[in-house]
Amino acid sequence: MLPDALGALIVIAGFAREHPEKQLLVAGHTDSSGSDGHNRELSERRAENVRLWLAGDAEGWSTHCQGNFERADFKAVHAWAQHHLGWSTDPGELDNAWHGQARRARDVFRGECEAVLAIELEHDVAQNKEDWRGIHDLYSLIVARYLDIEAEDLLALRRSFRFCEPATLACGEDFPRDRPGQNNPTSATDRRVDVLFFDPDEQPQPGGSPPGAEIYAEHEYVLHELDPCDLDPLTPAIYEIHIELYDHWHHEPVADSTYRLSGPLPERLFQREGTTDGTGGGSTRRSCPVGTMTFEWGTRKSR
Repeated sequence: MLPDALGALIVIAGFAREHPEKQLLVAGHTDSSGSDGHNRELSERRAENVRLWLAGDAEGWSTHCQGNFERADFKAVHAWAQHHLGWSTDPGELDNAWHGQARRARDVFRGECEAVLAIELEHDVAQNKEDWRGIHDLYSLIVARYLDIEAEDLLALRRSFRFCEPATLACGEDFPRDRPGQNNPTSATDRRVDVLFFDPDEQPQPGGSPPGAEIYAEHEYVLHELDPCDLDPLTPAIYEIHIELYDHWHHEPVADSTYRLSGPLPERLFQREGTTDGTGGGSTRRSCPVGTMTFEWGTRKSR
């Protein structure tokens, strides 16, 4: 589950919070490349990865990611952090090649996660489960921030979700969204996970031929889509902010003064520090998704 899913996670968690009586079913899908058996198993793994995160099982999610990732996956996380958080984590091409730039990006990403999450990660080692645990917690921090709750409260919310029995549905390639009825072996649209909400008295049957037919093919249910694009939470502006600090009379520059620039909560995620130079100047590149930025120096604070 890559950062592109964060908008959907925010919508899912927010809707589930408003409708605690509803049940969740997580359905995995693939395109038509590969055999039917392979695609069925792949769609099950996709669904299970999302279910683990939604259920608040950080250990299970991290273990599942470590057992199923490709290098392009965590490189995509690093590229997202560079674009959306302003971290210096550009890994280069989002492929499975491994080189110095990608290695440096991962090392910086680990350091940023340590600062933001107050954790310790090993450096100069291969990708491991603790890296995925850091990504899990980073996702959680961001989702919680947009729901205006603490990360601990988000975890409690996720653990209160009610799942159908069984909780996942492996659809394979049977219910494409991209040109239904046609063979689309490389469709990114069809490679997806659907999270479906059902009323308490509804008991979706995942069996049938093919599995999921009652839900997707037989029109037993009316589908009302929740659109993450309406929220658009993860397209912040990245600003290059230039700072000039002068004394009270605005006559002399204040050199060698430390300052802190922070954005909306959680401040530990959107925060930059620096020291003014000999002309009282400084600059910082930072991401500010929404809200007010706070500038602090000495005992003074301004917004």
